[in-house]
Amino acid sequence: SDSVTKDVISRIRKSVPASVAAMAATFFFSSILHEVTIVVACHRWNHALFFFSQMMQIPLIILSERASWFKNQQALRNWSFWLAMVSYQPFLLCLYTYKAFEDRAKAMGGSPTSLIAVSANATTGIININMTSTTETEKVSPETQTQFERLRLATDDRIVLMTLISTGVGALAGGYLGGQLSGRQYLAERAHRLPTTVSGWFFYQKWKNYRVLLGAMKGAVRYGSKIGGCVLAYSSIEAAVDRVVGEAQMFSSVAAGLGTAVGMSLITKLPRSSAKRARVAGIAVGAITGAAQDAVRYKTTLQPPAYVVWAHNKIKAATS
Repeated sequence: SDSVTKDVISRIRKSVPASVAAMAATFFFSSILHEVTIVVACHRWNHALFFFSQMMQIPLIILSERASWFKNQQALRNWSFWLAMVSYQPFLLCLYTYKAFEDRAKAMGGSPTSLIAVSANATTGIININMTSTTETEKVSPETQTQFERLRLATDDRIVLMTLISTGVGALAGGYLGGQLSGRQYLAERAHRLPTTVSGWFFYQKWKNYRVLLGAMKGAVRYGSKIGGCVLAYSSIEAAVDRVVGEAQMFSSVAAGLGTAVGMSLITKLPRSSAKRARVAGIAVGAITGAAQDAVRYKTTLQPPAYVVWAHNKIKAATS
């Protein structure tokens, strides 16, 4: 058995390079350490998501070194790293922390939507975390909450979630487009003076990577802020009109789409033809999304919107 074990170990050593083995061992130890730290701190086990988010870097590194099609995709490699290591792990940490506070609120007899009041003592530097359930604050009746819900989400939760998702999608798209544009600009700027030495080509590629990364970050901020701002304005106008009307309905979405289109047309100074198309698109998007949400609410609560009830009463009065 010892000879068989030694033979297997020797074959593994011959087939796996020492650099790959060292890299895998380093990532494995770091992933376990991070996962244990988060589990101990938050008292939660979420299927080793921290562990896998770090270990997934190993196949990406191997692909970037050996696969020619992946090696040439600089923007894709950069975004794979940023999503897996820089963005995904902080998001998981926020999720773990929120779930930990939620469990503590339930154990204390509060609701899952407990409020976390953080009071800092400036003299001693000690932070006391006090959790106050919604029973001690202003209560909102379930009927009122359901009346203004869209897609089974409360108003505040819906605005925050829509804004975050749209900002993330805009950042991804803007980062990719910005990285591609910066890389092409760099190649065009230096097409007439290419390096002639090995060290020159090294710094040429190095500065290209820096320019691509910088352009991706600028594009992510630019597109993410624009798309996130539009969605924030749309959802805020929609919620405000819902409050004025008294319920969530399609015409609130239409007003939100029209208001957002008019506002963005004025801010960006669009021509009249483009502004007109933007208004039509805003009305169409608002009508489609509002009608879909009204259908979902009617299927869930079996209560038709007020405009449907009004139209039904008018038709019934006219025919009687």
